[in-house]
Amino acid sequence: VTQVLNPNPGVFQVGLPYNSFYEYVFDGIFNSQDEIDKSPAQPNSGNLKPGDIKIKDVNGDGQITPDDRVSFSPFPKYTYSFGLNAGYKGFTLSAFFQGVKGQKAQVSLWGWDPFGQGAPPLTRFLNAWTPENHSQTTPAVYVQGYPGVVGYQNTYSLLDASYLRMKNINLSYS
Repeated sequence: VTQVLNPNPGVFQVGLPYNSFYEYVFDGIFNSQDEIDKSPAQPNSGNLKPGDIKIKDVNGDGQITPDDRVSFSPFPKYTYSFGLNAGYKGFTLSAFFQGVKGQKAQVSLWGWDPFGQGAPPLTRFLNAWTPENHSQTTPAVYVQGYPGVVGYQNTYSLLDASYLRMKNINLSYS
């Protein structure tokens, strides 16, 4: 982006890629009410309970404000492709692969949140936070739309979308 007539910090900002993600940084899971009380006020402070996600105070001012959001590019760091050709006694095998590395994708709602549209929780919730299991990667099981986890954009649901796929494969004999 080289010029913006109506600035929208982080998303349409000079010097950043078009349509960048501008989000709070996921910093683990709250394990106790005491930990919540001692942490900077989170974006939805009134609703927090142990097992909810914690947001990082990026600028270190003791408060979680819009200034703590960080910009992430939606574009991959690089794209690549390669081919394979091999032959033996009249048989030929060829394949073509293509992929990207470093791409980010925001996921939410159906297929990510537990119980969305009646779906059961994903297998990642087998290790979800409980009072006995203080997971720092998966919050306590919640209902779709619960503000303690999904009430604001954060990097908990910003996933690596890198991939490698086989686009073509051919086995022949002559």
